[in-house]
Amino acid sequence: MNLSSKIIFIKKVFGIGDIDNGRLNISVKCPNCSNRENQIFKKKLVIRLDNNVYHCWVCGIKGRNLATLLKKYKKEHLKEYLTKFSKQKNFNINVKIDDVNDVELPQGFKLLSNIQYPSNYERHAIKYIYSRGLSHRDLWYFKFGISADKKYYKRIIMPSFSEDGKINYFVTRTWDKNNIIKYINCPINKQNIVFNDVNINWNNELTIVEGPFDLVKATQNSTCLLGSSLSEQSMLFQKIVQNNTNINLMLDKDANKKMFNIANKFIKYNVNVNVVTLQSDKDPGDMSKKEFIDYLDTKVLWSKHQNIMQTIDLI
Repeated sequence: MNLSSKIIFIKKVFGIGDIDNGRLNISVKCPNCSNRENQIFKKKLVIRLDNNVYHCWVCGIKGRNLATLLKKYKKEHLKEYLTKFSKQKNFNINVKIDDVNDVELPQGFKLLSNIQYPSNYERHAIKYIYSRGLSHRDLWYFKFGISADKKYYKRIIMPSFSEDGKINYFVTRTWDKNNIIKYINCPINKQNIVFNDVNINWNNELTIVEGPFDLVKATQNSTCLLGSSLSEQSMLFQKIVQNNTNINLMLDKDANKKMFNIANKFIKYNVNVNVVTLQSDKDPGDMSKKEFIDYLDTKVLWSKHQNIMQTIDLI
């Protein structure tokens, strides 16, 4: 990396900046909060020059890749950044960014983990969570809740948070066995979000499953597709490529062919992919957490050879 070129680029995008003595960080005006009257002249957005991690000490906006900041506030400079400074120089980002501030949880949303004296209705909701092999710690970690909105009657609500901790999506699942509509989800394009991005370390191996109720059984650094396919234009795909994150794919048995297609997309961008081919009809969400870990231990590094072998097995 040419450090001088990086500094010139950052100053062009964000204005004059202050570089520390070790030439590791540069401080510039934050595009998220510098328009406030008392912040106009302050340079509180700190960008690391070696790995592009950024953090504003005033508004708290932060991220692990400068591309995410450019996409939201300085999109006209994104292509130049990817061309000059991204590891994946030929990767073209054109994801439409929804304003996560417009995503609101259903009316009267209540966290199940905060209820000390549950009503009969609330006890049924908590009992359903426990019946799926989850604990009180999971109630808190995944922020499960219920809503007073009739549309979400007898439904568990599971919210998702962006990398800066804002609501960006939610899913709901009924615990009523007589309800044929199992899921009602947030009316936001799922391609434009990463489910629970706030919990992801893009520098560590990432496990990917199909849905949120598979995710609750997964290992710590994990997310879900909100389905069984993944577009190269989705935010999840592009953040993995940008960060060159090693991934594990564990989809339902009936989605093996789709899983292999996703793996093939990633290896085009030199992303290391492990696949877990389930041998039983039990979905990850129906497994115990120990079963999930045991299956994850059977992962196989995806390659052209593996692609040929698995294609033969599917015939």
